[in-house]
Amino acid sequence: GTFYMTREEHTCCQALLTRLLSDAFLPDAIGLSSTVDTIRSLLMATVPLTQDKAGQKGASGSMMLFGPPGSGKTLVLRHVLKDVDRKKATIVLLQGVTHSSGNGDDNTAMRDLVMQLASSPLGYDDQAYEDMRNPSTQVHHEGVLAKTLPNKPIIPISRHERVELARTLMARCRPRNHPLIIILDGLEHFAQKQQKTLYTILDQIQNPDMLLSVIGTTAQCNAVELLEKRVRSRFSDATVDVFYVPSVKDMCTLMLAYMSHDVEDNEFKRSWNAHAKELLYSDALLSLVERQFLFFKDPRL
Repeated sequence: GTFYMTREEHTCCQALLTRLLSDAFLPDAIGLSSTVDTIRSLLMATVPLTQDKAGQKGASGSMMLFGPPGSGKTLVLRHVLKDVDRKKATIVLLQGVTHSSGNGDDNTAMRDLVMQLASSPLGYDDQAYEDMRNPSTQVHHEGVLAKTLPNKPIIPISRHERVELARTLMARCRPRNHPLIIILDGLEHFAQKQQKTLYTILDQIQNPDMLLSVIGTTAQCNAVELLEKRVRSRFSDATVDVFYVPSVKDMCTLMLAYMSHDVEDNEFKRSWNAHAKELLYSDALLSLVERQFLFFKDPRL
């Protein structure tokens, strides 16, 4: 037969479905609090995350997060970065699996880097446009940035000019002590034949006036060995192992967090949360979770 829902039920289901399909919801880092603290302390050497460190001058650095798929690498990073003031620091995320290609061309990664830097608080304004049109730098406005400065003429640029554009945009962080955090998710995907993007980013760590933190994540134990010598020499030895196998109880707690409403502002939401808790901790569902746990220990599955 046909199943009907009330408007209130439909609204609640839509809200929970949106939570499951988006990254807006941040669950607790169950069993990973010490890892979060370790990464936060390493990052604070570059970016002041607390008010008492606001006047402290940091130093550039890099770190590697290693752990199998589903171990919580992305989750711990999200917990650390939620404390960063986006108006006082720029965060760039490059997904290795998106930019990997069979011919080893990292041109799309460089383009993504330029686009994210251009949309940052210190990004591509009118002054930057004039600076980059300077014939001495031979760096021009690129078509992918047209939405940032719609009134400026579009001038396609070469791969070399795009590299210079990225360096110019990163250099704009220097005079204002504006920290820059670049996350390389899936570092092994960037370690292809051409590693120009990695070299361009890590080369800025050598600059004493730059506040740059580069964080690489990987599930491949030999990811660093795949890097070119000039790139590997600029990457730090700081490695954080993210390895946590959740228990059945932890998985149920995580499922409950996704299935419950944060604000119980009416009777229906309170009833929903109570029934969700009763269902998740029932013998039938616990048995199902335990059976699944024997084969997959990744909470995302």
